[in-house]
Amino acid sequence: MNKIILLLALLLAGAPAWACSCITEDIPEAHKITKSFQRATLVFVGRVLKAENVAAAPQDAAAMPVAKVRYTFAITRLYKGEKVDSTIVLETPAQSATCGVSFIVGSEHLLYANTTSPATGAVGKSQPHYAISLCDRHQALRDVKSSELRQLKQMAYKASGEHRFTWFELGD
Repeated sequence: MNKIILLLALLLAGAPAWACSCITEDIPEAHKITKSFQRATLVFVGRVLKAENVAAAPQDAAAMPVAKVRYTFAITRLYKGEKVDSTIVLETPAQSATCGVSFIVGSEHLLYANTTSPATGAVGKSQPHYAISLCDRHQALRDVKSSELRQLKQMAYKASGEHRFTWFELGD
């Protein structure tokens, strides 16, 4: 009996467990794309240029520190958001258990990212700081359906207003 109590005490006294859980809706794909576009601050196609690990830092005094990975992307198509530079930096938790996304340097993706907090750019100007998680819409470009790209282009056109829309796309 004492062994069982000791075992239970050891199990309950362990470190907190992390788990990523995303809520999905059972709606048509076109509606999912529209909702993701509306929620995102930045929607773009980009190629991963660099990945770097970022030291774990507590998000607040009561939280456990979360290690992150910082990815630099070359923007090749911009559907939503302001074009600050030809590259953008996204952060994501390092582990999928904390909703982190893993990208391979050189791969191309369609990403729906969100602003988290300002970051200082190379010239000292404040630039948006972007993040992405497993719960945000993202996909390798080779797996994206052409219908999604057409829908994004239409939404970008409507969101910017017909007289102000400029399509941004870089060639390879």
